[in-house]
Amino acid sequence: MPIPPFVESWLRDTWGSPEALLSISRKSGKTSAIAAVILCFLCGPLMSKGWAGAVASLNVEKAGKLRADVIAIAEASGLRDKLGVRRSPYPGRLYGKSMEGVWHDSELPYFLVLSSDKAAGDSLDLNIVITDELGLTEERDRQWFNSLRESLSAREGNALHISIRGDSPLLQELIDNPQVPSVVYSPDDPACPIDCRESWYQANPAFECGIKSLKRFEEEVERIRHTPADEPTWRAKQMNIKMAPAKEMIVTPDDLRGCFGNPKFEGPCVLAHDFGGALSGTASCAIWIETGAVRTWFAFGSVPALKHRARRDNAPYEEMLARGELKLYPGRVTDIAAFLEDVAADLAGFKVLAIGQDNWKKADGLDYIERAGIRWPIALPRTGTGEQGSFACRAFQNLIQGKRLVMAENLSLSDAILKSTVRYDGNGNVALDKSSGNNRIDTLSAAVIAAGLAWSRMDKKKPSGPGFNVYP
Repeated sequence: MPIPPFVESWLRDTWGSPEALLSISRKSGKTSAIAAVILCFLCGPLMSKGWAGAVASLNVEKAGKLRADVIAIAEASGLRDKLGVRRSPYPGRLYGKSMEGVWHDSELPYFLVLSSDKAAGDSLDLNIVITDELGLTEERDRQWFNSLRESLSAREGNALHISIRGDSPLLQELIDNPQVPSVVYSPDDPACPIDCRESWYQANPAFECGIKSLKRFEEEVERIRHTPADEPTWRAKQMNIKMAPAKEMIVTPDDLRGCFGNPKFEGPCVLAHDFGGALSGTASCAIWIETGAVRTWFAFGSVPALKHRARRDNAPYEEMLARGELKLYPGRVTDIAAFLEDVAADLAGFKVLAIGQDNWKKADGLDYIERAGIRWPIALPRTGTGEQGSFACRAFQNLIQGKRLVMAENLSLSDAILKSTVRYDGNGNVALDKSSGNNRIDTLSAAVIAAGLAWSRMDKKKPSGPGFNVYP
């Protein structure tokens, strides 16, 4: 069984490192290759007295797939008689039995599947631990992850992590750690069109060695085109993009791309704000009622440096700055008054029908607007939850998917949509989920509020939805 060249290269380059990460899309042959390595330790040229290894996953049954692959490769290689299986105690273990009668039972090399218990690695002394799909773990799994690391300390063992990227903070820490050699196969543009073949190959080196079927992949992409609800799972698992596989985006990046064009800024508009603090960004979005033109503004304080923000948030802020989509204001927090003055200057000569904002900083927002000397009508729709918040989300979805909005290519909004997740309350009302601290969706939040203000004004035949409290 030939090991895929990209896996072999990763193993050669990282062999002997305390930890190493390979992040790649599903069905790329990585599990089978690692299984072959484990077999080398159990009954092959790397076999040694007392060697111990383990695979760990939050799901024991899933981790058991690696153990099953070890057995299957042994059978296909004529090595099954050199490999033993002990079913008890659960979850059991594989061991190399070629030295039975020569080595004591306690000296035979073995490999086991660890449970998903927080103390899974406690009391074990291991030479190698393989974590399976670390990208699907959460912050609450840190104790489990640390117990695995501790199991390697006595023997100065190694940890191999194989996973899709997912949205795990534990995996992101490994990628950010210069001491951990990491190889990540993922598209240069996370919001790439689903039919971008260059991005397919960037995320799937298995195409080039015939492990993964390109024809089957093409068929799957065509299916996704007609079932966009499955796109987040496809992007996470098959394109190895940093996102949760099970999440539901408010719209897809391809939906937004259909609105890119040459906007005509004519007639009146509505304007919405999402004011941020030291960590979050501040954003505004204007929608022109007669033409559907869209313009966004996005800002941060200049401290910390933009490249540090970009690394922390996994966002292309420096490119946004170069494109003119992002602006920095001196200090740790965006100067909201200065930001609003700049927005007002860009809108000089246009009639603004209403201003909306996130309710989270309702009073602060009113103060900011008054200090900036703005006299446009202020609307305060309820955002986030409930009927009015749902109305704004549905308005945004309808305007985007119906291609009724037109905007220049917008990286800040594309990035926010890719990181978006929607949630539903008990009454089926939809809202943006803002619980993930480093997923900067500020531009999207402002755009959703603006869509809620614009939708009924753009088509009087549509129901106006829940009324807004309008202040003179």
